[in-house]
Amino acid sequence: MSPKDIIVAKPRDLDDHIEWLVERRKYSDALKAAEKAGASYGGRLQVKNIIEIGQKYLATLLEEGHYEEAAALCPKILRKDGKMWEKWIFAFSEAKHVKAIRPYIPLEEVEISSAVYEMVLIYLLSGDQE
Repeated sequence: MSPKDIIVAKPRDLDDHIEWLVERRKYSDALKAAEKAGASYGGRLQVKNIIEIGQKYLATLLEEGHYEEAAALCPKILRKDGKMWEKWIFAFSEAKHVKAIRPYIPLEEVEISSAVYEMVLIYLLSGDQE
């Protein structure tokens, strides 16, 4: 550091805190902080970012084998987005853990393709549910 260097210091805000948590893969804490901010928060954080954090958290839980915990978070994170539901139902299917997400799959309030429901039905009828 020299006498000509300039140092800028500014107070941390909620967005900085959430970004810090995401960088350290503390998705659960990042989601809690984002939810705590609520809809009235006017920072850089938007609903889209909250959903992205949630999806990163779901991916991490699946990678670590926490299928039931990930499935229980799906309604909260995926909300009424049919395409995201389809993506994550297929992710659980690829991980061979359809049974974890099955109780959370929306039946009426979200539009999901019939192919996804058929896949789950075939899984249930196969009896391969351990």
